[in-house]
Amino acid sequence: MSYLYTAFDVYPSFKGAATHIFHMFSAGVEHFSGGTLVVLGTPHLPAYQEEEKFKIYRFRLEEENFLKRTEEFASRLHRLIESKKDWKLVHFRDICRA
Repeated sequence: MSYLYTAFDVYPSFKGAATHIFHMFSAGVEHFSGGTLVVLGTPHLPAYQEEEKFKIYRFRLEEENFLKRTEEFASRLHRLIESKKDWKLVHFRDICRA
């Protein structure tokens, strides 16, 4: 699975971001015949989920400080990306709002 989609959002959730993540990730999974999703998690969601065509990593971050939380997410994501060097596409969902 050489497609990676990542977002600094909880997935699934009732936020509009979850709908965007679902559609974008699904399209990538279909195009690349599989993929990996990296998102934020909660204690109520599994930290790791493996399905037939995709994997989901949910980083559970307890840090209250937003900047420190983003840095921890980035650090974990970097380790995951470095662990597999043959990604065909890595898509970062932009957290900036226009």
